[in-house]
Amino acid sequence: MSQESKGRFPTSKKKYSLAETNGYIPYLEKSFLRLRQLNECVSNILSDLGIDTDDLGELDLLKNTDDNNESTYIMLTDLKLYLSAIQKTVRELSETGCLIDNLDQGKVAWPAEKSSEIFWSFGDKQCQLIANQTELENKIYLVPNQVDNGTSATPILNED
Repeated sequence: MSQESKGRFPTSKKKYSLAETNGYIPYLEKSFLRLRQLNECVSNILSDLGIDTDDLGELDLLKNTDDNNESTYIMLTDLKLYLSAIQKTVRELSETGCLIDNLDQGKVAWPAEKSSEIFWSFGDKQCQLIANQTELENKIYLVPNQVDNGTSATPILNED
């Protein structure tokens, strides 16, 4: 089994350089600003509808759009559009080759040479190369959920 198929980046054979990932920063900043705005819109609609974010998985948008209440119908339609825009933005971010470590905090990582990784967090002016395996092992990683095509993630803490 190859080294690429064992790590955090199982499908990535490409290794990124600091110069290359630093070139993505303006795009990443714009994308994470958009995600924050969209997330705020989603939160506002859910609040207006009296829906707790923990119950979002149980919300049946198709069923609820048949509601006779026009304002509810409009809010649910807007909610669908915002959620779709979030999914599209996450897909576009992943096209840079990064793994999204934390969507809310704007943290991403790319595979680099010699089992190292390149990290960037929203607000950083430059990406950071971490070559120390101990630092890598102590990070909290988010693993994309397969159920929703990787649009959300489950935190996994490496406690070795």
